[in-house]
Amino acid sequence: MLNSFYLIGRVCATPELKTYNNSSGDTFTVTNLRLAVNRPFKNLDGELVPDFFNIVLWELNAKNACDFLSKGDLVAVVGRLQSRTSQLNIEVGGEAVTKKINNIDIIGERVIYLSTKGRKELNDEIDNYNQEVNNDSYSDINEEE
Repeated sequence: MLNSFYLIGRVCATPELKTYNNSSGDTFTVTNLRLAVNRPFKNLDGELVPDFFNIVLWELNAKNACDFLSKGDLVAVVGRLQSRTSQLNIEVGGEAVTKKINNIDIIGERVIYLSTKGRKELNDEIDNYNQEVNNDSYSDINEEE
């Protein structure tokens, strides 16, 4: 089975980080990334028409998106689709009615920063981390000799 997607588009609004606690007291972070993705063809007027997608990002992906993305940035998102069912209880004509609602969520598992204002900062941070990891690895080797 295959459940994956790849989208490249522009960020519609600067993402905002939200923090929640679950019933067992664990804290988790999430954000919704709204992405405008042009269709691969033009309409009758010769214009590209975008589709808009809401993508859910969790934990580190959510934090990095909020730290480094802003409106207009170009990103690629790799992820999967996830279905969930919820119930809506409404009152119709004085009678309680339960409506079952099926939702499809787009879960972003990897965000690739193609052109962002924070891209240089992010790339520098990644380079620094890689350099620290490499230096630590080499210092262990030198200490053993």
